[in-house]
Amino acid sequence: MEMDGLRVTPVKIAEIKVSNSQDEILVAYSLGSCIGVCLWDPVCCAGGMAHVFLPRPRQSSYVAASGNSEVIPGFFHPQEPNEQPGKYGTMAVSNLAHLLVEIGCKRERLMAAIAGGANVIPGLSSPFGEVGRMNLKAVEQALADERIEVVGRDTGGNYGRSMYLYVSNGVVRVTSTTGPEKEFRFKE
Repeated sequence: MEMDGLRVTPVKIAEIKVSNSQDEILVAYSLGSCIGVCLWDPVCCAGGMAHVFLPRPRQSSYVAASGNSEVIPGFFHPQEPNEQPGKYGTMAVSNLAHLLVEIGCKRERLMAAIAGGANVIPGLSSPFGEVGRMNLKAVEQALADERIEVVGRDTGGNYGRSMYLYVSNGVVRVTSTTGPEKEFRFKE
């Protein structure tokens, strides 16, 4: 697929993609509670994107306030060895940074833009809280741990977004059918 004469590469749920191709756009479609994380190196003109699905892996059981040990069905489950590297916010940032270093980027030059973390179905949450808010907190902590500055963000709210990273110049566009369109430029 092409857009603006450039090749469009989708970054699906739990995936990470990196690129130094000057004719490529990385895109995460339909970010609701998920978080799109873009990292970019202005010297290499290379970047990548993670499509974070959940905040962190957890055990399949927990101890309830009543003291009973329970198994929670649904979207929380233990991380399997073959799970994708972008699935969890606590691990996606580090994995993305590592892959960018492998293609020649310098960790200390990486900058971030994030989008998503919405509560698209008000009133619906996990037993632990709103997934979008938990995803955002996990990603923000991971970026702080990696000492990566966030230079653009469009997070929260109650609407979905799509996030586009133009690899050649580090422009990040965030679009939505109901929210405002935003554009961020990584400083050089």
